[in-house]
Amino acid sequence: MTTPHTALDSRFSDPDARAVDWDTTRAAITAADRVVDRTTLDRLAQAWQTKWDGRWEFGVTDEGFGHDAGGAAHVFSVRPTRVLVFGKDPFSHTSHRFPPPSA
Repeated sequence: MTTPHTALDSRFSDPDARAVDWDTTRAAITAADRVVDRTTLDRLAQAWQTKWDGRWEFGVTDEGFGHDAGGAAHVFSVRPTRVLVFGKDPFSHTSHRFPPPSA
């Protein structure tokens, strides 16, 4: 995988903040659980087809999602620890934090 250009968005960052490096970000992606359960994938496909008025043209495959043009789109499940919401008119920035799962 090519290493991406990483940049901190100073509009939403403290003056002394630093961008999260790609290795840390990649570790979080690697720790995510891959979804292979057909029932879950069917439900997700239906939801996205509805959201995109039928323009979402991917089908469920053994790999995740596929398209007639070829290739596979793997689906991952990530449990959030924090969700950031940005609103406008008026501008707002809301943070939702989730407790860690109980052991």
